[in-house]
Amino acid sequence: MKIIGFISALILVSFLAIGCVSKTTIPSSPVTIAVWPFEDFSLKREQNSPLLSFMLTNSVIDMIQTNPALEAVERSRLESALREQSLGSGVLTDESTRLRLGRILGAKWMLFGAWQAFGEHVRIDIRIVDTESGRIVAAKDKTINKTTESQMETSTLNITHELLSDILKR
Repeated sequence: MKIIGFISALILVSFLAIGCVSKTTIPSSPVTIAVWPFEDFSLKREQNSPLLSFMLTNSVIDMIQTNPALEAVERSRLESALREQSLGSGVLTDESTRLRLGRILGAKWMLFGAWQAFGEHVRIDIRIVDTESGRIVAAKDKTINKTTESQMETSTLNITHELLSDILKR
């Protein structure tokens, strides 16, 4: 009789422990996220800045597409919306205009990224902003040794993955 009581208590504790384990919640429908092109905020911009921006932006979009809880706005839709809205580049420096564009595209969140090279280091900043409220949902930066574009891409993807994982666990 004591053995049955012990086994029952052990099973109950096991179920309670399993219920307390944190799991990533996958929404019933994917969360749409628009990725704004990465920007170079370095004081001395290098010639490959536009190419690096394109590479980082597309790598992040590709990574987002591998997560079933997320849906990325295609870069071509973002560019098309820019043309449709007849927004000049001066207007696009205003974050509220960018967020409005994200809402037009049906995005819940917008991801902004930038890098800044200084000396032998590069700082990578990424933030995710709610398009409705303008509230920063998550932000992270990381300073790495100045390295190759490939290593910058890896660091950018790691930061983005950490941010999105943290958000989806909430």
